Amino acid sequence: MSIKSFFYRKYPELASASEAYHAMRDLRRASFRKTPFGFSMAGLPIMQEGAYEPEQTDFIVRALQKRDVFIDVGANVGYYSCIARHMGRYVVAIEPLLRNLQLCEHGCKWME
Repeated sequence: MSIKSFFYRKYPELASASEAYHAMRDLRRASFRKTPFGFSMAGLPIMQEGAYEPEQTDFIVRALQKRDVFIDVGANVGYYSCIARHMGRYVVAIEPLLRNLQLCEHGCKWME
């Protein structure tokens, strides 16, 4: 048994605090870059370049032309949610992993 797994079993609140600390540290270190969609985001370079899953991205953009709400289940770092928010849509993003959730929540910066 590793020291980490010992502490996670024996002191789960310490494990939660550690996870939250690491997630916030990752968020502070995240580099934001302007996307072709007109906003800056923290995430994979391919997402920041607007080249991530081009067929799915095109489908989402077209589908959002006729919709007011976007529900992103398993949002990861919020690539599609950022696109929908930038298009002025109401977004509900669901992401179970704390690090991804924080990037999803704070990972987009709107360009003025």
